[in-house]
Amino acid sequence: MKKVWIIPAIIAVLICVLFVLLNRDNQPSSEVTPKTEKTTLSDTQIQENNVFGVSGKVIDGSNKKPLAAKIIINNGDKIIATTNCNAAGEFAVSLKDGEYEIVVEHPHYVSKGKYDENRWIEIDGEPVKLNDTELWPESIVKGRVVLDNQGIEAELQFIYQKDNSGAKHYLFNTIKTDKDGYFTLDNAYGGVQDIRITSDNLLSQKLSDIALTPGKTVDLGEIPMKMGLTVFGVVKEEGSEKGIFNASVLCVDLNRRIVAETQTAEDGSYTLPVIDQNNYRILISADGFHASSTLLEKQSQNRYEHNVAMKKLDKIKTAQNSATQPSEIVENTNPPEEHNDESEKELIDKEILEYKDKIQNVVRKNAKEMSNCYRNLLAIEAVTGQVVFNFMSSSSGDVFDIKINNTEIQNEEFLDCLTDVIANYHFPQRTGDGLVMIEYPFSFGHN
Repeated sequence: MKKVWIIPAIIAVLICVLFVLLNRDNQPSSEVTPKTEKTTLSDTQIQENNVFGVSGKVIDGSNKKPLAAKIIINNGDKIIATTNCNAAGEFAVSLKDGEYEIVVEHPHYVSKGKYDENRWIEIDGEPVKLNDTELWPESIVKGRVVLDNQGIEAELQFIYQKDNSGAKHYLFNTIKTDKDGYFTLDNAYGGVQDIRITSDNLLSQKLSDIALTPGKTVDLGEIPMKMGLTVFGVVKEEGSEKGIFNASVLCVDLNRRIVAETQTAEDGSYTLPVIDQNNYRILISADGFHASSTLLEKQSQNRYEHNVAMKKLDKIKTAQNSATQPSEIVENTNPPEEHNDESEKELIDKEILEYKDKIQNVVRKNAKEMSNCYRNLLAIEAVTGQVVFNFMSSSSGDVFDIKINNTEIQNEEFLDCLTDVIANYHFPQRTGDGLVMIEYPFSFGHN
C-alpha cells in the first residue's frame, strides 16, 4: 500500500517543479542591465518645449540656415546622451540635474574659434534653452614643402594671429608633410594664421598673414626651403673635462642683433637653432667665468662644431644679465652669494658705480650724432618726446640686440638713425663676467 502512494506523490512534485520553471521565464528579472540614457524627442515635443533638460538650434554661421547636426551630451568623460537635430536644426534632450558639456558635430563644419568650441550647462530643476549654436564651413590650407624643387618632409605649426571668435595668438595645430612634401590642414577656423615650417638642417620658414575664409581652400603651392647652418658644441672649464651647465650661448649678426640663442645642458653641450649661412659672432657667458666672443665666418658646410674652454674668474661679480636705468646697473637676476666681508662688498659697489659713469661717458661722446638725428627730424616736423632703448653689452664692450622699449616719437627714419648711433657705441671692457642689459631713455626737445 505504501508503494502505491509514493509514485503519485513523486509525479505531483515533478509537475509542481515543471510549473514553477515554466512560469519563471515570464517573471520580471531582478537584475538591471546598465545602459546609456539616450533620449530623442519628437518634433512636436520640441516645438512645445515640453522638455525637462536642454534644447536648442544649430545653424550655419555664414548663411543662418539650419543644420542637421549631431548632439553629444557629456558628463565628465562619459557620454550621457546623443541625438540629431530635426529638419529645422532643432534638438532636445531630457536630462537629470547636473552639469553637462554640449558637443555639436557636423561633417565639414567647425565651431567659430578657440573660444566657441563646446558649451557647458547646468540642469537644476528647470529646462535650459540654448541660444542658436553657429557652425562654420571649415577652412582648408594645403601646399607642398620643397628643397631645390624636390618635396621634403617637414613639420608645420599653424598659429592663429586672430580667429573669427576673437581669440588671438595661439597654436592651433601641428602637422607633418608626407614623404613627398605635401600637406593638408582641414577643420580650420576662419581668421588669420601664421605658419612656421621646420625641417632638419634647414633654415626655418615663416609664412605670415594667411587669411582663412570659412568654406574656402587656400592653396599655398610650393614653399621653398633653404639649407641652413647648425652650430653645436660643448662648453667646458679651462683645463678640465667638466661641462658648464646653463651657460648662455648667443648668435649675433653683424648688426648686433640676436638671431639664435640657447643654453647648455648639464654636460655643457648645446645646439643652436638653425641659422642662415652668413657671418656671425658667437657669445658665450656663464656665472663665474670670463665671457667668450668668437667671430664665425660664413660656412660652406651645414654643421659647424664650436667648442669653448672658459676660464674661471677670481671673484664673481654682480653687474650682469640685468636691466638698468641710465647710469644704473641692477644686479644679476640670480641672487649673488652673501658676502660677510664688508670690504669686498664696498669694492663691488665701487666697480658698479664706476661702470655706470663709463656708460654715461660713452653716451655723452656720441651726443652730437644723436643731435644730428634730431635736427634732421625737426626739418620735417616739430616734435618733442622721449625714446627708451634696450640694448646689451658684452664684457668686451660690444653693443648688440638693440630694441626700442618705448617711444613718444613715431618717425621711423629718426628711430633708425638713433639705432645706428647706438650700434656704434663701444664701452670699456669689464673685468666682470656675463652680459649687461642696459635700458636708457633719450629725451628730445627744442626751443
